[in-house]
Amino acid sequence: MRRAPLAFILLTAALTVPVVLLGGAPLPIDVNVPVASLAAFVPATVALLLLGREHSPVGAFLLRCVDPRVVRPRRWLLVALLLPVLLLAVSWVFSPPAPTPALSPVLLLLAVLFFASAVGEETGYTGYLLAPLRERFGPVRAALLIGTFSALLHSLGWTVQTGHSLTWAAGMALNTIASRVLIVWLCERGGRSVLPAVLFHLMVNMTSLVFPEQFNPVVSGVAATALAVLVSIRGGWRGRTRSGA
Repeated sequence: MRRAPLAFILLTAALTVPVVLLGGAPLPIDVNVPVASLAAFVPATVALLLLGREHSPVGAFLLRCVDPRVVRPRRWLLVALLLPVLLLAVSWVFSPPAPTPALSPVLLLLAVLFFASAVGEETGYTGYLLAPLRERFGPVRAALLIGTFSALLHSLGWTVQTGHSLTWAAGMALNTIASRVLIVWLCERGGRSVLPAVLFHLMVNMTSLVFPEQFNPVVSGVAATALAVLVSIRGGWRGRTRSGA
């Protein structure tokens, strides 16, 4: 299957930047989520547009991105869910005592929104962009390239939209790049499925939301980097794949 990684990168950047810069107003829902969050669906939109141009089966592509049957062995789904919790636990050591999180229907709504946004990003980055970059550069360098690109796009939101410090934004950038290495490792180990990436992405967002005072992007970034280096050297990168992966 012939894919166009450069076209994906350019189109994703061109569509994401104006959405982030102009999307400071909240969405018309009961949760304080800015319009800029819709940029999460840009990678999937671009991937689908390019697949249509390439005359690729869009339905089969989307199903593969969320089908748990593709993940082999299935334990990698659990690993994808637990790794962000582990990274939060490391950050927790350097944070003030955590209050008991208030569980509410709003939290469930956010989980649904975060799952949708994770599908939106990972359908593009992992489902479409990873394969051609992995073929050319190998999985680790492909992960670093995608992570750096994603961090650059997200940096607009971290600084322009939310007004975080440069130290906070630098920690998030490090965390994003290292997490992308972990995501690609999970996908490779899980049969080159996109679903582990979606679940990892979901849990990163949820843990930072439920325990915002305990989420320190600098500490989490350093911990994620250490883990990314470990799996890059000793983690093993090839799992069982189905044909066409």
